[in-house]
Amino acid sequence: MKTVGAIVANKFVLPLFALLFWLITEPFLPVPIRFYWGYGYFFILLIALYHINASKKLFFLYFLAAFSIALLSFVDFKLPYLATQQARLILEMVFSVTAAINIICYTADFKSNIEDGLWGAILGYIILAGCFALIFYGVCNLDPSVSHFSVQPRDLIPPPGTHPTPSIENLLYLSFITITTCGYGDIYPVSSIAKRLCSIEACTGSLYLAIFVGRLFAVHQHRKNNE
Repeated sequence: MKTVGAIVANKFVLPLFALLFWLITEPFLPVPIRFYWGYGYFFILLIALYHINASKKLFFLYFLAAFSIALLSFVDFKLPYLATQQARLILEMVFSVTAAINIICYTADFKSNIEDGLWGAILGYIILAGCFALIFYGVCNLDPSVSHFSVQPRDLIPPPGTHPTPSIENLLYLSFITITTCGYGDIYPVSSIAKRLCSIEACTGSLYLAIFVGRLFAVHQHRKNNE
């Protein structure tokens, strides 16, 4: 019971299970609710970034970016302007890239607390896949004149003169099978930029696991030598 209590009390466990709950329930929600449910991802991401950042100024910048994304999403939902949509997509991509870099740096640098490093790295691995899915989504919507990924049944119907845009569910699925290097082949990159992004994600996922296991072993060995 003491071990279970220690696990539940860890600062990364609640965001981890909240994120898993979000991933499982999101596809079953109606479209209007799913729009607002999408904010949950950024809220969970903010909690994780709060725990891994010692600098409160950096976290404030993350919070400001997340608030701006939410505001632009609301404006885009009520008054769909192209400029507003593009600004939101670019901000989401920048936010995702910086968050992914922050998570990788934390995983490579955690020192004394093995439990925080373990749960934080698991949470970071899932968030990393979500960040790449947002990048894929931004690329598809910023340049809809090009077919970036193969089309799936649930993909959105495109306006005339544009190509189908994969749904965020399909892009999340693609991101997870890419970062874990499964590659089932049912959805795959088509354009040059999409192929490069998927290659970067596959390399990042492999390096992430290698760095995490190496750091975990180093911390454990350091503790053992000091005992």
